[in-house]
Amino acid sequence: MQQHGMVLLTTLLFVFILTALLLGSIESDLLESKLALHFQENAVAFQAAEAGLAAGAAAIRGEHMKLPATKANINYQEKLLSITTCGKKRYKITATAHYHSISVPLFAFYDWLRNTNRAACKNQVGGRRLYWGAIN
Repeated sequence: MQQHGMVLLTTLLFVFILTALLLGSIESDLLESKLALHFQENAVAFQAAEAGLAAGAAAIRGEHMKLPATKANINYQEKLLSITTCGKKRYKITATAHYHSISVPLFAFYDWLRNTNRAACKNQVGGRRLYWGAIN
């Protein structure tokens, strides 16, 4: 009789340990899924903000760029900072994308010279992104 009680106790202890391990595994899987979703949302928002910078550069060049079809809300604006003696204009483009709870603000400096009659400035015709980064 005493031995049957020990078997029952051992079995209950074994079931308790298995249940604890199973619950820990489920909790770990849920955390991993949440992290993966967060990284995916962050990537979507970052790519949308990049598209906003590209749309801002296109607007500076006088072109129309259709923003990609995404569920992210994209806002961008261009601001003229300076004009060189050759007539090259330096702009600051800011773009912010909102996707679910993620917000990604980016900025870029963009130089643009459509055309020029000055021989010394002919090599500066065109546009290029100088620098970009995240707004803290």
